[in-house]
Amino acid sequence: MRASCLINSHNYVRYVGQAVRSALEQTIPFHEIIVVDDGSTDGSLEALRREFAGQGTVEILGKRQAGQLSCFHHGCPLITGDVVFFLDADDIFDPDLVDRCGAIYRQRPDVNFLSVGFREIGNVRNVKRRVKPTRDRGLSALASVFNRSWIGNPTSCLSMKTDLLRKILPYPHEDDWVTRADDVLVFGASLALGHKYHLDMPLVNYRIHDQNHHARKRFDAAQKLVHALKLNRLIAHYIDRMGYDVPSLGYLLPREFRTIEKPTLRELVSYAKMSSRARVPLHVRLEQYLLMSIHYAQQVRAPKTDPDAVIQPVGSADPLSADPSVPPGIAKPAKTQANRSGDERPQRRAA
Repeated sequence: MRASCLINSHNYVRYVGQAVRSALEQTIPFHEIIVVDDGSTDGSLEALRREFAGQGTVEILGKRQAGQLSCFHHGCPLITGDVVFFLDADDIFDPDLVDRCGAIYRQRPDVNFLSVGFREIGNVRNVKRRVKPTRDRGLSALASVFNRSWIGNPTSCLSMKTDLLRKILPYPHEDDWVTRADDVLVFGASLALGHKYHLDMPLVNYRIHDQNHHARKRFDAAQKLVHALKLNRLIAHYIDRMGYDVPSLGYLLPREFRTIEKPTLRELVSYAKMSSRARVPLHVRLEQYLLMSIHYAQQVRAPKTDPDAVIQPVGSADPLSADPSVPPGIAKPAKTQANRSGDERPQRRAA
């Protein structure tokens, strides 16, 4: 399997070079690095072409400004790798990102969407986040339909198999997602039957700075409503694209819940509420509560997944394409307490 990197940038001349270099400095090289400049006026495109003109794996593309989703649309048809990693131009990859993520994809061929943790850099905020441990997040199509559950992390923490991405893109309402286009990736992947996994390692340096579109900003009621309506249209689109019969989906809630490794009590309660929203008969709801409670009780007694145990030494130079006869995994990473999980989604998106 070959790994591709898709970088989106708009007026980030201060940061984009560092982002590209972090992609080039991977211990397991990317097969290709595609940089899409979204109509920058600060000299970003020219600076990129000067610095990386001699890099055969780097392709620099310029286009008119149309927003973050338009960058994904522009770059997606050019991807030739089997797995694509997304990177905002103001963020930075750790050098062993591809190595560690590649081990997960190789060990778990059923997983086609992977999120990793991050650490904040720049104007770091003192924000306490919910713990998000290493675990199989399973399927989440029904959670998207009935609860708008956002199962992921910021753009730069996301990767997915290319065949899944091609089920998601193109999305017709491009103007809806000039920013926050990771909503399209996260919800689209859930509704297109993405099997998600989270790796609790801070493999991305997530930059907080004055040009962030969402950091430290408050949104009024009208802005929140507009976003909710855009999200409603997005989910309706993928329901139609996938051909789901929504009235019958509620009967499948226990099956989806059982795909989640070590579900939390919060998730159990959430799925119980979804059962009510889905308007299944009362006797069916009671049966669903019982089935989901049994899964929760069984899983709560299981040991937690240690990310260091998940990723074990590998005997190949490339965990994405190694011989199956070679024991899977990678070198054991150093322990760190710095924002290991990435937790819940920060309020910031790059253009």
